[in-house]
Amino acid sequence: MALKQIVFEVGPLEDGTWTAAGIGDDIFTQGTDIEDLKVNTVEAIRAHFYDEDCDKFEVRFAQVVSQFVFAA
Repeated sequence: MALKQIVFEVGPLEDGTWTAAGIGDDIFTQGTDIEDLKVNTVEAIRAHFYDEDCDKFEVRFAQVVSQFVFAA
């Protein structure tokens, strides 16, 4: 069967919770901490791909360390 790779941009919110937004896939979830976020991410993936023929998912979390705007 197929292996689906999914990358999430993760980040903390001011209230201490965490969010995960799929990069390239329209999936969004949140959790009270990183472990809760992982559980909720699996649930969100299963809900999003419920009709896909895919047995395994490779999930990666990427956190933005810095953002800036540059104008030439």
